[in-house]
Amino acid sequence: MNISYKKGHISSLDGIRGIAILLVLFFHCFEKIKVFPFNFLSEIGWVGVDLFFVLSGFLITGILLDTKGNENYLMSFFAKRALRIFPLYYLALLIIFIILAIPGINHFNPVFDITHLQNSFYYFTFTQNLFFSFNGWGVTDLLNHFWSLAIEEQFYLFWPFIIFYLKTSKVLVVCTLLIIIALITRNNNVDSDFSYVFTLARVDALSIGSMLAIVIRKHNQLLNRMALPTFLITAISLLLISYYSPNIGFRNTYFVRFGYTLFALLFASIIAFVYDKKRVGTVTNEILSLGMLRFFGTYSYGIYIYHWLLYKGVYIYFENKYVFSKAYILVFLCIVIIISVISFHTFEKYFLRYKSKFENKLYYKRSELG
Repeated sequence: MNISYKKGHISSLDGIRGIAILLVLFFHCFEKIKVFPFNFLSEIGWVGVDLFFVLSGFLITGILLDTKGNENYLMSFFAKRALRIFPLYYLALLIIFIILAIPGINHFNPVFDITHLQNSFYYFTFTQNLFFSFNGWGVTDLLNHFWSLAIEEQFYLFWPFIIFYLKTSKVLVVCTLLIIIALITRNNNVDSDFSYVFTLARVDALSIGSMLAIVIRKHNQLLNRMALPTFLITAISLLLISYYSPNIGFRNTYFVRFGYTLFALLFASIIAFVYDKKRVGTVTNEILSLGMLRFFGTYSYGIYIYHWLLYKGVYIYFENKYVFSKAYILVFLCIVIIISVISFHTFEKYFLRYKSKFENKLYYKRSELG
């Protein structure tokens, strides 16, 4: 292999993001369709979030490494993340909480429970995953999918300081420790959803993505030797676990114990393939550059925010009331996509244009930071 990092926008990474959101859609919206391959994709679709985690760790750490030493390093990073995440997230919360305040709304759909408002502090502070970890999912079902956003925001909060103050060799040590902590945490809570949503139980995926960002820049020769074997070993291991397990859901004991980490390593190796200049990279990029995948990748954030709110808040109600064909889920998803596209171009882009205000110049040499 000839893996070599290059800066700039990589369309194949949009394709990876597209695969991730498609997996999430299958996981959440196709559970009632028991026809292959929809039933398989619905059962395994939970890994889409893990793919998001690995990709986020890779991209965020890469951004931090490439801007380390720049003026306003921290302000620039936090401002850009806020402009990307906050507007749509808080708009969605505002709309939901207004709906919840409507008298008798829970008679329309029981999922609109006032308890959501009582727990609003957690959503406003991106700590809802901690609430779920210690209290269970409960009636917060409508906003359950925001748990993954909470983990990412918590990661964004402290990771820039790790990259800024530590040399890359020590960052790799921190990543390794976080992976070990995640494995220990999950193995001590195998039979609880705590292992699925608690920050320290899921930080291994973000850490593995972060390690890849460092290795591809600093030790690409090692990556050239390890990427393909890592892909093959993790893929075979996961296939064997899946074959001998009664299910492939996220509560699978073997997945909880070490499978989440294996999936993260598998996804990291695929991301590494994107930067390969030989045959593996060519095939990988041809697949990941497909227009449909890049399209879903472009609008993945909006789709992630809207799909579960509309599915639980609207679609399930009408499906139960009118008992219509399961094929209508495709119509529903088309509506979600249209809303997400409109949202991106009319709302999200308004805030994204301000990201350029936080571009900064090199303040001192990166070598001074190690």
